Amino acid sequence: LTYTWMLGTTALATGDQAAAERPEVLLPIGTHTVTLKVDDGQGGVDTDDVDVTIQDTTAPVVAISTPSTVDTSTTRTINVVGTVAEACTGIASLVLTDGAGTAYEVTDTDETDGGFAFAVTVPNDGFYTFSVNAADGAGNIGSAAVSVLVDATAPELAGFDDILIPCTGDETFTVTLTAKTSDVITPDDKLVVTWTVNDGEVVGGLADTVRTFTLAAFGSHVIEVSVTDEATMVAVESRPGRWPSQAQTSAAARP
Repeated sequence: LTYTWMLGTTALATGDQAAAERPEVLLPIGTHTVTLKVDDGQGGVDTDDVDVTIQDTTAPVVAISTPSTVDTSTTRTINVVGTVAEACTGIASLVLTDGAGTAYEVTDTDETDGGFAFAVTVPNDGFYTFSVNAADGAGNIGSAAVSVLVDATAPELAGFDDILIPCTGDETFTVTLTAKTSDVITPDDKLVVTWTVNDGEVVGGLADTVRTFTLAAFGSHVIEVSVTDEATMVAVESRPGRWPSQAQTSAAARP
C-alpha cells in the first residue's frame, strides 16, 4: 500500500507507511481540506478527507513606552508612543481612549513599522489614564494603559501684605511677611516657598509662607518670593520698597 496526503491537488507526502508519514505544511488562516489517498497497487484506491481549521486566537501585544506611569506632564498635550505586535491576521484597528472616555483612532500616519505615536490634548490638570486597544483581523483585542498626572498650571501667588513700619530711630527694623499661595494639584504643605532679599541670601522651604527679616532702616529694599509645585512649575512675586525713617510708612509699596 502507498499513502498520499493531498492538499487540494498538491501532494504533501507519499510513502508506504501511513503512520510514519507526518507531513508538515504551513497553512493560512481558514479551513482547509486535507485528503489521504490509499493505493493498493492493484487498482484499488480509496480516499478520506479531514478538515483542518487554522484560527487566530492570540491577541495583539500592545506596549506603551511614553509616557510612563511615574511621569508628571507640565503640558496638556500628551504624546503617547508605543508598539503593537500581531503575527497572524494583522491590525484591524488601533484606538486610544483617554480618562474622560474620548476615543481617538490611530490613523496610518500615526502608525509605522509596528509602532504608533500620536498626541492627545486634555482639557484640565489632573490624573488621566490612557488606554490603547488593538484589534486584529480575527477580532482578538490586546490593550495597554498608562496613568499620568497633568500639572500644567503654575502655583498661584498673591504676594504678601503691605506692612507699616513705625519710626523708632533705630538703624534696623524687623518685618514679618506672609505669602499667599495655592496650587491646583500640589497640596499647600508640599509647595516650596523661597524668599530672597535684595538679591542676596535665599531662604525658604516647604510651606514656608511666613518669614521675618531684619533690614536697614534707610534705603531701598527688594523682597522676592517664589513658590514651586511638585511639577516644578514656578510663580514669582517681588516687592520693591523704600523705608525712610518716618512714622507709619508703607513698607511694601506695590510695584
